[in-house]
Amino acid sequence: MRRFWVLTAMGLLVAGCNGSPEMEETADTVATDADTVAETDPSPEPETISANDGSLEWAVSGEWRGENAERDSFRNPAETLTFLEIDPSTTVIEIWPGGGWYAEILAPWIAANGGTYVAAHFAADSASDYRQRSRAAFEDRFMGDERFGEIDLRGWGPADGGLGAPGSADA
Repeated sequence: MRRFWVLTAMGLLVAGCNGSPEMEETADTVATDADTVAETDPSPEPETISANDGSLEWAVSGEWRGENAERDSFRNPAETLTFLEIDPSTTVIEIWPGGGWYAEILAPWIAANGGTYVAAHFAADSASDYRQRSRAAFEDRFMGDERFGEIDLRGWGPADGGLGAPGSADA
């Protein structure tokens, strides 16, 4: 139960993170350095060298993450998930995944390791237009894309009750 509250607090903290001018400047510098390396190093991208090995590092460095990966130095996803002792071969619930910054890491990592990723998103029939749009955007981005595996998408909120039967999730 303690892990649930820690994960909930971490999720809300991470969801509240916002980009800053310093972050944009750093991202520009990183992109410039990466471009320079790409011009001078003819070796293929790391993703083409190694197949899906199912590691956390593989999921964090996935090319599908695009611009979201630029925030990793501020959010420290590998360190956070390691600290929280997330086991990708178990059932993991992410509460209100929003735009999917963590889902881009969790879903493929968990799918590659035989676990179950549960996205406890807003209810599909929410009275809030924002919540409906947020869920629809999540569905468009993640559902049916094989790299993210079979996502268990559930509606969840104050009126929806629990997240599942007691003991049905590990984190």
